[in-house]
Amino acid sequence: MKIWYCPYQLNWADQLPGKSQGSLLRDAELKKSPRYGALLRIEKKGVCGYSDLHPWIEFGDVDLESELKYLKSGNLTRLSKRAMHFAQLDLEAREKNQNLFSQKEIPESHGLLMVEPELWQLGLKGYLQDGFRVLKIKLGQNLKEELRELNRLSKDLSEAWLRLDFNARVSAEQILEFFAELDLNLRTRVEFIEDPISWNGPAWSDLQKKIKIPLAFDHPSLNSTVESFIEMVSPQNWLVVKPAVQDPFVLHQIVGPSRLRVCVTSYLDHPVGQMFAAFEAAKWAETYDGVGTCGLLSHSVYQKNSFSEMLGGQCPQLFPPEGTGIGFDQILEAQDWKCL
Repeated sequence: MKIWYCPYQLNWADQLPGKSQGSLLRDAELKKSPRYGALLRIEKKGVCGYSDLHPWIEFGDVDLESELKYLKSGNLTRLSKRAMHFAQLDLEAREKNQNLFSQKEIPESHGLLMVEPELWQLGLKGYLQDGFRVLKIKLGQNLKEELRELNRLSKDLSEAWLRLDFNARVSAEQILEFFAELDLNLRTRVEFIEDPISWNGPAWSDLQKKIKIPLAFDHPSLNSTVESFIEMVSPQNWLVVKPAVQDPFVLHQIVGPSRLRVCVTSYLDHPVGQMFAAFEAAKWAETYDGVGTCGLLSHSVYQKNSFSEMLGGQCPQLFPPEGTGIGFDQILEAQDWKCL
C-alpha cells in the first residue's frame, strides 16, 4: 500500500464565532503557536483514501515528524493507527462511490467559548443568536473573575445548558467554593463539569457526592481508566470520546451496560479529521441513545481555509461536504502530496 502525506498549518481564529467580534483565545501561548499536522492519502488498486494526522504532544502524542517517521516504518502510534483506519474506511467508501454520511444523522454540537471573561457576553450572544442551546466554556485560569462574570450573565444564560471545562487546573476545594458561590439558577443549568480536577477515582467520587452535578471525563491518553471512572462515579455522568485517538467500538462495549452519557468530540484537528469524528458520532448515535450533544464544530476556532469553508455556516448542526467518502474530493486531489 502506498502512503502520501501533505503537511498543513492551522492558525487560530482572531474573532469570536457567530455575529460577535473579539479575541477568540484567552491562552496567550496558543495565540502565538499555529497547529501543525499532515493529511494522509493511501492508494490501493488505483483508489485513494484520505485521513488526518494531527498530534497533540500535550495529550500524549509524539511530534509530527516522529509520527510520520514511525508511520513510514510501520510502527503505528495510537494516532496513526486511527488515521490509517479512517483512510481505509474512506477508501472503501470511495471505491463504492458512496458518501460515508449517506443516511446518517450527525448529532448537534455545543458552542465552544475559549475567551477572556470580559468577552463572554459577546460570544454567548453570538451563539444564542445562531441557535445554540448548549455552550461549553473553558475555565480555571482565574476562578474569581470567571465566577463573577458567570453570575453577572445568569439571566442571559437562562435558556442555555452549560458545560464547564476546568481542564483539571484547580483543586477540589476551589471547585467546591466556586459552586457554593455560583448563582443558584445558573447552577441548575450546568449539564456537566468536565475534568474538574486531575483524575483520581476516590477524589472524583467524593466531589460528585458533594456538588451533585454530573462530571465528564476527558482523558484520551487514559483509555485504561474508563472502567475505573464508570465504577467510581454515578451513571448520570459523561464520557468525552475523541475518535482521533480512541476506538469508539471498544469504548462502546465498556460504556453500553453503564448507561453513561457520551459526548463525541473532534481532536481540534483539520476539517478532514473533524469529519471522521462526526462520522463516529453519527454511527454511535444509531445504536446508543446515551449520545448527547457533541463537540464537532472545532473548525470555528481556526482561521478559515478551503476545507472549513465547505462545512456551512455557524449553527449547532454540522453539514458534511458533498462527494465520496468524507467528501472534499476536488480539494483533496489538488493538495501537494509527498510520498512517505
